[in-house]
Amino acid sequence: LEQLLSRINLPVELPYTSLQRSIMAILQFCNGLLRPASPLGSTISRILINCFRVQKSALAVVVTLLNQKGSSALTRDLFDVLLAYLESPNTSPTVSIDVRRDLSLLACP
Repeated sequence: LEQLLSRINLPVELPYTSLQRSIMAILQFCNGLLRPASPLGSTISRILINCFRVQKSALAVVVTLLNQKGSSALTRDLFDVLLAYLESPNTSPTVSIDVRRDLSLLACP
């Protein structure tokens, strides 16, 4: 993603805000913070809960996107999601390290 975003002449403008919100929703599903509204959503949520590989990937993508074209509202939302990860006893130690790193990036851009 970083290589794609670093290209100067992208033929299409990426919808940064939509991508960020989608990735944050995935992070919330992974930690059980978001309740699905449909049976399909419930199935997806059960698959994603505590899936540390998805969490690590989503954390990497959302911070990269935020550094490209982040808004202050999205930064606050992401900060809240990351704090919830730190407060959760179910967060894996590997993900916890990434969350701490990402929080420090948000605090000191």
